Amino acid sequence: MDPTPDANPESRIPPLHPQPRNHHEKKTILLACLLCLLAPQAAKAIPIPIEWGEHISRVQKLPQTEKFTAKVGDKVVHVDVGVRYKRFSVVWIPIWHYGEKEYVLYHSSLFGGTRYWHLTPKGVVALNEKLGCSLPQKPKIPFWSRWGVRLIVLLAIILLVRFAESSEKKEAAAATPANS
Repeated sequence: MDPTPDANPESRIPPLHPQPRNHHEKKTILLACLLCLLAPQAAKAIPIPIEWGEHISRVQKLPQTEKFTAKVGDKVVHVDVGVRYKRFSVVWIPIWHYGEKEYVLYHSSLFGGTRYWHLTPKGVVALNEKLGCSLPQKPKIPFWSRWGVRLIVLLAIILLVRFAESSEKKEAAAATPANS
């Protein structure tokens, strides 16, 4: 006995190209396509460092008192307030920040990595009251972490273009004979 085929056999076949579900997936696909276009050049040159994942930026340095410490293994360490978020970087330049942002208490060390503990909205209010600081309820990535390196790169590109233009003008002026 042969199994009876469905009335519409195409209904069993999944689509070959499923549509992205949200704009983050569209951006990821676009970024992957752009990186694929650059791959042949990168294979001939120096490898380009690319990183993505969680990152923590400090937003408030806490006083170095016993109140603001945590136990990490055998050590008691000082903690600060930071914003935890995800980012994509190329050559250590943040290109894209994505995902939810949240406040954390964190400790970072050179060899021990970064440890963090989630900070609740009530904890943010308590810190604001105790320290007299003004952490907003909704976490924001600090300006330097969002734009700083990008602004320096943009400024460097502008200066290089201006330098190249002025060099071309000097060469053109030197090549042109003077009319007497």
